Amino acid sequence: PIRTIDAFIIGFIDGREGKTGKNLGLIGSLKVAVRDDKGIYHVANVSGMDDATRVEMSRNREALLGQVVEVEYQYVGAKGKLRHPRFKRMRDDKRWQDCLMDQDPELLENQ
Repeated sequence: PIRTIDAFIIGFIDGREGKTGKNLGLIGSLKVAVRDDKGIYHVANVSGMDDATRVEMSRNREALLGQVVEVEYQYVGAKGKLRHPRFKRMRDDKRWQDCLMDQDPELLENQ
């Protein structure tokens, strides 16, 4: 089964860092998090953007920090990380403060 969660961007991992290839100099993946009243939790490094989205995101990195994305995943691993996460879409209709951990009870159990 595929699940989805809304999370906010807290950072980036460069694509093909130190190597060659089509993603050299572009965002390779997004570091995303959710929150609760105790703090912010990094839950995944998300890739799966199409080439056009990856290029556009790479041009505006700083503007993306705190923006909300919808992420598809299969389940929550033992350390509270999303397993097999994949970028689905940007969520302009949500604020980062709305990305709460209780969207998936397994996140609460594994922190």
